[in-house]
Amino acid sequence: MSVAQRVYRRLLRLYPAPLPAMKIPLLRGRFFNAGDGPDAPPVAIVNSSTAKRYWPGFPAGEDPIGKRYTTDDPGPQARWLTIVGIVADTRRAGVDQPVFTESYQPLAQSPALRIQIVVRTALPAGAVKAAVESALHGLDRDVPVASLVPVETALGERMASRRFTMLLLSLFAATALLIAGVGIYGLISYLVTQRRPEFGVRLALGAQPVDVLRLVAGRVMAMAAAGLALGIAGALVLTRALQTLLFGVTRFDPQSYALAGAGLLLVGLAAAVSPAIRALRMGPLETLRAE
Repeated sequence: MSVAQRVYRRLLRLYPAPLPAMKIPLLRGRFFNAGDGPDAPPVAIVNSSTAKRYWPGFPAGEDPIGKRYTTDDPGPQARWLTIVGIVADTRRAGVDQPVFTESYQPLAQSPALRIQIVVRTALPAGAVKAAVESALHGLDRDVPVASLVPVETALGERMASRRFTMLLLSLFAATALLIAGVGIYGLISYLVTQRRPEFGVRLALGAQPVDVLRLVAGRVMAMAAAGLALGIAGALVLTRALQTLLFGVTRFDPQSYALAGAGLLLVGLAAAVSPAIRALRMGPLETLRAE
């Protein structure tokens, strides 16, 4: 028995179902177990994309469990594997890459010179490394351990370049949003301030302060809504260039548009209400005299 097979059997005794360590949910069938040894019939677990591609009726139609397939040339020497389980898709090629068909086989039935072991534990990384190395060297002192790193670290290294790109884009976007907010505030505040004589006339003719505020807020909101409509239309077109940098969210993400739009609307409302309130506090005569 090879070292890989001995390691696999030891791991099965400690943790009978390796796939749950990666939190890959089982959709149908079963996980591997200790009975899937080198002398047992070859078995495999396929992902959902594989099941849907080769059994189009899945999951409502034909059940792939129990079906046999081979990756060899069909013939007397072909090695046929029986599907015993179906698991959810994973993005093993990268979070920004499409899901592809893949299958899993027990290490005891498909030995490899190099293996990767996933350990889920609450212990610190240093203690886990010592325990894994001790267990492996207990089986064979010549087994080398290349590296042992947390999954978060491995994913972080793989996504570092895209995270840096998105960080720069986020900083630029935040700066643009700040500049837009300052510009909107200054422009609307100036326009409302220029209308102070009109507010004085309205108050002198019997208008109530709340009516003036409602008038100002309504017109500003109408202007802001028109600007947001044009901005959203432009964003939907220009964000096509960012689609390749996004994962877990699309360029049509409603929350992003809603937050940005609500922020700019609040800035416009604050810019309009603030000078209007100052003008109303001055009174009609003082407001007319300010002209």
